[in-house]
Amino acid sequence: MRFDSEVIPMRKIAIFLIAALPLLCSAEDKNTQEKAKKAPVASAKKTTPPAKAMTIPTDAVKTGDNTYSKTDAQGRTWIYSKTPFGVTKAEQTDSSQKGAAVISPPVEGLTAVEDGDSIKFERPSPFGKQSWSRKKSDLTDDERAVWERQKAASAKREQ
Repeated sequence: MRFDSEVIPMRKIAIFLIAALPLLCSAEDKNTQEKAKKAPVASAKKTTPPAKAMTIPTDAVKTGDNTYSKTDAQGRTWIYSKTPFGVTKAEQTDSSQKGAAVISPPVEGLTAVEDGDSIKFERPSPFGKQSWSRKKSDLTDDERAVWERQKAASAKREQ
């Protein structure tokens, strides 16, 4: 077995570094221990107490999986949720705000054409015309709204 003359010194250097690593780490540990001993005891008293973990109130009503709701004295409804990171608390929004968030504006330039038991959709995009087809039973809410709007427009034209 023959080794190059350059490989052997590199191996020696690597072995030396691996052997010296624990000595370097122990020297750093001694320095940090000495600093900890020199630190005044009064500074330990200045630390803030840990925050209390949020819990779900006992009178909260279960509304879903890991979700609870409670109305406080001011009349605000709070939603409590169990997460892997603890309990979260959020104020419930008005139903009018929820309704506004759910209704999305119609998609501009989207057209629908009936093709047997499916609907073919087309819309312009920055990369050209995008088209797809979907069965009538599998339409999303937006696609169904576009299809209904398209049917109503064609019915008006026929009259």
